[in-house]
Amino acid sequence: MSIKVSENGHEKFLETWRLVQTNQRMFQYWLKKYPFSIFEKKLLKCFNLYQKNKKEEALKLLNFNIKENPLLEGLRYYLKGLIYNQHGHYFYAVENLNQSIENFKKIKDCSFVINSICLLVNIYANRRDLSKLKESAEQLSRIKPQNDSQKLQKMYAEMCVYSITGQIQKCEQLYLDFCEQDKSQIKIYKPYFLVCLFSAYAAELEYDRCKNILDDYKKISGCVVKANYLYMKTLLDHVISDAPLYFYAKDFKDFPELYLQLKVIKALKSGNLEEAKKSWLLLSKHNEFLYLKNFDFQGEKSLFKQALDRHKNNIEKVNIDLKELNSLRGNLKKVEYIFSKVKVPIQNEELIRLIWDEELTEVTLNRLRKLISDYVKKHKVSIKASDATYRVVDI
Repeated sequence: MSIKVSENGHEKFLETWRLVQTNQRMFQYWLKKYPFSIFEKKLLKCFNLYQKNKKEEALKLLNFNIKENPLLEGLRYYLKGLIYNQHGHYFYAVENLNQSIENFKKIKDCSFVINSICLLVNIYANRRDLSKLKESAEQLSRIKPQNDSQKLQKMYAEMCVYSITGQIQKCEQLYLDFCEQDKSQIKIYKPYFLVCLFSAYAAELEYDRCKNILDDYKKISGCVVKANYLYMKTLLDHVISDAPLYFYAKDFKDFPELYLQLKVIKALKSGNLEEAKKSWLLLSKHNEFLYLKNFDFQGEKSLFKQALDRHKNNIEKVNIDLKELNSLRGNLKKVEYIFSKVKVPIQNEELIRLIWDEELTEVTLNRLRKLISDYVKKHKVSIKASDATYRVVDI
C-alpha cells in the first residue's frame, strides 16, 4: 500500500480532533455520527481520554500502528509522548515525540510538527538538558504556528525556556502577552503559564509573588491544576514557615514525580534516610539528568532544591554504640546519651528500639512520651516533636 503524504482526506477527523479541547458536545456528536476509520476513531477516543485525565486507559488504546498513514501514526506517537511526559517518563516521551516528528516530516506542510517540538522543549526544560533545550528552541523559532492553539503552545514553550534559564522579565512580559490573547483556549494554557511564572519567582525567592500566583491558580478548575496547586502550596509553605508536609498519593496519581519529591522532603525532614533513598532512586529513574547520587539535585534554584537544602543536614545515620548505651543505668541516662550523639531528628520507633529493645506500639509510644517529658523537665532542654520524630533544638 502506498504512503499517503497529505492531510487531505482527514478534514473531518482534524476538525473533530480540535473540538476535543473546545467543544465537547460537538466532539461527541461527530464521533458518533461521522463514519471515521477505525484508526481515526481510536485516536479521537484516546485524545479525549487524555483530556479527561484517563491517561492509562488512553495509553492502552494506543497499542497499535498505522505505518501506511504517517499523519495518523505521527499523532499516535504524539499522544504517547504527551502521556509519558505527564507521568514523568521523559525517556519514553522523547522517544515517541521524535518518532512523531519523523512521521510528520513525511507530510508536506504538516501542521502538527510544531506540537511535538513544543512538547520536546518542555521536556528538555524539565530535565535541565540545556543543550537539547537550546537545539529544540532553535527548531521551534523557525516554525510558524498554523492556528491559535499552536500559537499558544509556542508561547508556552518559550515561557518554559525563559523560566528554566532565569529570564524572569521575559517570563513576565510573555505572560502579559499571553493574557492579551483573545482566544477561546487561553483557559486551557493559563495553568501551565502560571506554573512557569511561579517557578521563576520561586527561584528568585520572591515568595509573596508566588503566593499571588497561587491565588490566581486555585481559581482555575481542573485536575491538572489541583495536583500542581497542592504541590506548589505544600512546598512553598514548608520553605517559608517550616509547615508540616501533608499530602496524599491519590492527589498525585498522574504526577508521580511531584509526589516522590514531596516524599523525599518529608522523609529527610524526619531523618528517615532509607525512605528518602527509596523515593530518590525512583526519581533518578524518571530523570537521570536531575537526580544524581547522594541527593544531588541539578535544578539549582527550584523550590524543591530549596526544601532539599533545608534538610540535607539530616542525611546522617543514627550511629549509637549499643554497648555503651546498654551500660548506662536508667532510661533518662539513655535518652541523654542518645541526644548527645544524634543531632538529626530521630524516629519514635528507633528511640523505642534503642531504649527498651521493643517494637513501636501504643503502649511503648506512651511510655516514650512520658520519658521525653521527664527528660525535658530535668535537663531544661527544648525538644521538637514532629512527623513521628524527636529532635533536640537547644541542648
